[in-house]
Amino acid sequence: TVDGTALGILDSQVWARESTLDGRTHNQKKVDRKRTPIEDKESYRWLKSFQRLCEIQATSSKSFHFVSICDREGDIFELFLEHAKNTNENKPDLLIRARTNRNITSGETKYLYEELNQISEFAEYDIIIPKKKNSQAREATLRLKFKEVSIKPSYDLPKKNQYPNIPLYAISASEVNPPKGRDPIHWIILTTIPILNFKDAFEKIEWYRRRWVIETFFKTLKSGCKIEEHQFQTLERLQRVLAIDSIIAWRILFLTTLGRECPDLPASVLFEEHEWKALHARLYMTKDVPNEVPKLSLVMRQIGQLGGHLGRKGDGHPGVLALARGLYKLQSAAIMWKLLTYG
Repeated sequence: TVDGTALGILDSQVWARESTLDGRTHNQKKVDRKRTPIEDKESYRWLKSFQRLCEIQATSSKSFHFVSICDREGDIFELFLEHAKNTNENKPDLLIRARTNRNITSGETKYLYEELNQISEFAEYDIIIPKKKNSQAREATLRLKFKEVSIKPSYDLPKKNQYPNIPLYAISASEVNPPKGRDPIHWIILTTIPILNFKDAFEKIEWYRRRWVIETFFKTLKSGCKIEEHQFQTLERLQRVLAIDSIIAWRILFLTTLGRECPDLPASVLFEEHEWKALHARLYMTKDVPNEVPKLSLVMRQIGQLGGHLGRKGDGHPGVLALARGLYKLQSAAIMWKLLTYG
């Protein structure tokens, strides 16, 4: 959702990379990539994802509108072209962080970045940069600019003269006076959604920031579910377990978000009675468990503790990895509690 809650998984792709030990030099590979059709490149997954989203949008209620949010790998002319070719009135939109300084058809300059730098009108607003592994959370002031642009086909496209220019909206968000020793934030976003004022631009930047939830999902899938440790002999078996692990990773992510955003909800909205009772018994090694349903925030902290989160004053909320470990331990305890208590 626009506030960052992960509701589930619409689609996923699995592919295997070709070997890099093929004897070709870096320059040879670069030339080959330019000559290779987009359908034969690994980057085609971005187009496939958008095509799948179009199918889902077409069969969904008009009250739901989907936006494909991509990082810089998704800054592909063919992806913007795929959106432009879709004539469905209710098609999804694109919101992509720019990777290249694209040629544009109008304005005072010929290039996207320089054109945005020429804009004198701007707005400023403050955001909180979340805590990272090697840095504390901090406040940052972003300077916002926006402009309607029309991008030209990429120079390395074969027969590029056959492709039209694509109208888009560009947003620049750059940090003002960053702390000493820190790289300043500078995002340039390209979107198919009309940006008519600074309120629209701010909203789309916030949408882009929600994309980090996707990175957290894959971190949970990789480190929490330990998908790289599976030892299956066929791709089909690996795909089946990935489907199950993806649901588990989503549930952990959903629990994490809801536990932080709605801490006063009763734990019964997400956990069965035998689960939160088994959790209390396992964590405190006691048979005396509460009869009253605890708050969701308490249960999430207890699961985190079970997974190794120390829960000290400065430790903050338990992360997805601690919750993943705690949930795995809780599963066996909950099954045993249910068998011994309810028969």
